[in-house]
Amino acid sequence: MLSDKVTYYENILLRWNHNMISNSNLLLFYTNGKSSSKPLIATEKHNQVPQHSDLEIVLTSTPDINDVSQSISSAYQQAGQPVEQLNKGEEIIASPPSEVITETESRTIFIQEGDKLFFVGDSLMQGVAPHVKRTLYKKYKIEGIDLSKQSTGLSYPSAFDWPQTVEKTLETDPTIKIMVVFLGPNDPWSFPIKGRKNYVKFKTVEWEEIYRRRIVRILDAAEKHQVQVIWLGVPCMKKVKLHDDMLYLNTLYQSEVTKFGARYIPTSELLGCSDEHYMNFITTSRGNIKVRINDGIHFSRAGQRIIAERIISELVIQPKVKEDKDE
Repeated sequence: MLSDKVTYYENILLRWNHNMISNSNLLLFYTNGKSSSKPLIATEKHNQVPQHSDLEIVLTSTPDINDVSQSISSAYQQAGQPVEQLNKGEEIIASPPSEVITETESRTIFIQEGDKLFFVGDSLMQGVAPHVKRTLYKKYKIEGIDLSKQSTGLSYPSAFDWPQTVEKTLETDPTIKIMVVFLGPNDPWSFPIKGRKNYVKFKTVEWEEIYRRRIVRILDAAEKHQVQVIWLGVPCMKKVKLHDDMLYLNTLYQSEVTKFGARYIPTSELLGCSDEHYMNFITTSRGNIKVRINDGIHFSRAGQRIIAERIISELVIQPKVKEDKDE
């Protein structure tokens, strides 16, 4: 009962984050004013192939975020588990457990006040990006552009074209210095090619070549505009097939990102799991912390914060150089 109660309130938070970003997407010219929450459906030979749909929670009213946070805390405490106070809306988890988050030895990604981060991704990024944005703006006045959109990826550009969106965004905003990418769970499907009757089968040589070209278009745009890239690998998934598919896609992301000299960050170990074993909780010196929600795909608020802090750990914040008025 307590677990179900915690999950219920975590789902409300997930929906709250999604609504905030979806409303923002309505104002962007390259989303065509669309903010559909329906999952994409691929069809082949008149048979529908269900996608891994994003979690949908229908609310009769918008909850107060502090009330939700306090309810989660109460439920955890009744269960005898330690819990971080979620009503500290502006703060990332302090002093992350050393057994979970490992700092990068060589930091080469620089940013300063006046620069922007650009967030590219699906519903996984929708949960993570707001934490990064709040922390960087509060501490360093560094802004972010979050275009993350649920049920999107690289397999169906006819529904939402990420390479084109990246190219247009970087072309129109020269203050973007870092791009963070988090894609994958909506992509393991056969997809159509214009002018061809049959779909290109998932994991075939041709499918991989096309998919790699779409990855490269994003990286090419970043290189053209001298934007540094942090690409997040997809973490372990609860469903075996989806998990195996993500392992395959991660090899494509990592190989292409490495070729461009960009930063690739695996995320499974951050969330207490591995390529072989899925986990809902991580164990720390403070006890067990739930980092995934029950759909086996998305993150709890604690999981979102852990990934957000990992992104921030890659950044070197440089002081802004002030112009000498006497010159």
